[in-house]
Amino acid sequence: MSSKDRVLSAAFWRGLASSGTTTPTSEMYEIDAWAEIAAFPGPGILFGAGDKVLAANDAASRLIRAMADGAGQEIRILVAGVAVTGRPAVGQIFLPAIPATGEAQALYYLTAMALSSANQSSDQRRVMILGRDASAEYAMRNALIESRDLYRDLSRCSSDFSWQTDENGAFTFVSAKGALGYSAKALNGRRSQDLLDQSTDSSDVNPFIARMPVENIEIAVRDAKGEIRYCRVDALPVYAKNNQWRGARGVSSDITEAKLHQRALEFMRRRETLVRAIVDATHRTLNPEDAFCDAADILLREAGAVHCAILTQDTTPRVRELGVSCPNISGLEIPDIIRLGLEGSADCAGNGDRQINFNEGGRQHQVVFTTHGGRRNGAIWLLFPENPIPPVIPHHAYPGAPVCSLAESVASHVGIAIAHDTQMRRLSELSCTDELTGLLNRRAFMEDLHHRHAHLYRSGHTGALLYIDLDNFKQVNDRFGHAAGDRVLKEFANILHGHSRIGDLSARLGGDEFAIWLEDTDVSGAVTKAKHLMAETKLLHTLAGDDADVEMPQLGLSIGISIADPGVREQLPHLIKRADEVMYEVKRQGKGGLMIARREPYEGVSLGK
Repeated sequence: MSSKDRVLSAAFWRGLASSGTTTPTSEMYEIDAWAEIAAFPGPGILFGAGDKVLAANDAASRLIRAMADGAGQEIRILVAGVAVTGRPAVGQIFLPAIPATGEAQALYYLTAMALSSANQSSDQRRVMILGRDASAEYAMRNALIESRDLYRDLSRCSSDFSWQTDENGAFTFVSAKGALGYSAKALNGRRSQDLLDQSTDSSDVNPFIARMPVENIEIAVRDAKGEIRYCRVDALPVYAKNNQWRGARGVSSDITEAKLHQRALEFMRRRETLVRAIVDATHRTLNPEDAFCDAADILLREAGAVHCAILTQDTTPRVRELGVSCPNISGLEIPDIIRLGLEGSADCAGNGDRQINFNEGGRQHQVVFTTHGGRRNGAIWLLFPENPIPPVIPHHAYPGAPVCSLAESVASHVGIAIAHDTQMRRLSELSCTDELTGLLNRRAFMEDLHHRHAHLYRSGHTGALLYIDLDNFKQVNDRFGHAAGDRVLKEFANILHGHSRIGDLSARLGGDEFAIWLEDTDVSGAVTKAKHLMAETKLLHTLAGDDADVEMPQLGLSIGISIADPGVREQLPHLIKRADEVMYEVKRQGKGGLMIARREPYEGVSLGK
């Protein structure tokens, strides 16, 4: 159903307001209200007498429901006013969100117009309302208001500061709070380049003179006290209307605390990873040399060094390398500063001088001493290239923290590993050496002799085995006591040490019996060695006692010698038996001589006394 309705134009109402006329005949036109509502893109409603809804389009469904629920009071007032006066009017209605149906809050701007038809009286005047959904505009307006308030509040309490620079990089504006310990007045006119920390790579990047947009860039700067601070910067270039660059503007945040906290966490994670790797390296193999070399490889790689050595000091005292990693360097001498540092290890409970950095030969050295039980027991020696990357000493983990390198962070664990290795070596030495003389015991001598004898046939060199008995020694114990006998045995052990070459083995087989293995020695060399020992042994007589020369046989040596020839295959027990047999033959013949054993039969060639 549709009919033509008459509507007074807007021009009529404007004229009425200016001239006071009330003749509407020339300013009235006809519309089809039903068709207009159906075609209108927004909410459209046609009301009859008593705000009865005569027609509505689909877009008006939410408004119709609101009126039915008693929430459309604004619409009813608007309709009633227009019906009485006949004048058009505008209004608005706000509808809250409905969580149950998922409908968001909405704002509608409403326009109401009075309609009349030829067969309708004034008290039956109908009213048409057309609405426009302003929800998006409302939300945007509120967001802008909130943003403005939020910006104002953040500007007051935030550590961020806004700025602008000119074409020379000088600050022309800084927010009132200032920054980095400077007041806004102190920064205005100051060159931004002067703030950058020249000791870091970030000094090559200056976002304060950006010619392109910059987002989230981190730089190191110097604050008013000259200390390093870290800032995150967002900046935009500023161009004049003629497209000429005039400077930049942006916002900066002081992220120093967060940066140092992050660095501390990274350093701790890296240290924990390194500690686990060092512990694993020193536990996954029974070979100490392999373990310490693996640990040195890890330290070298993690520290960015070119050479790494783990050192200790033995009882000689001598600085000894436990493990070394030097892929491209050889022939390095251990610096004297390490030797001196380890020599002064008696009282080193404190850590004040635990790390030493020095330059020598154009290269940077770092020495970290390890401790165990309050004493220095070793050192980690790192050698860096001329421009080490990463730096020799990392930045402070937090303000005021002591400087701590990765090597120092694992020094205590390396110290434990060194102490364990030292203890194992001592136990090994105790199990292999004679407690009184310090010579090899029988078991250790026989084990080492087995390897030497096997190697003999691979190398093609001869060797000599000397079996030695200290003549008349029992009478020293019987006459002067075991203390005197011990002095004689110790001094004879010193004689054996003094006449030994590198590679020779000396052992106390038990009681007054000794043995020597001479590497790469023939008959002539073995005889010469035996005669030297016999000559030196004559001096032992006076150690027996004050009157050792009275009523006591002279101390001497009975020596049996067997030669190992690589050209003739011979089992080791056979070689030992030959030397033992001729040694006892010397004693049967009167003692104090030496004899060379033949292979078959078991008889020797006596060379006299």
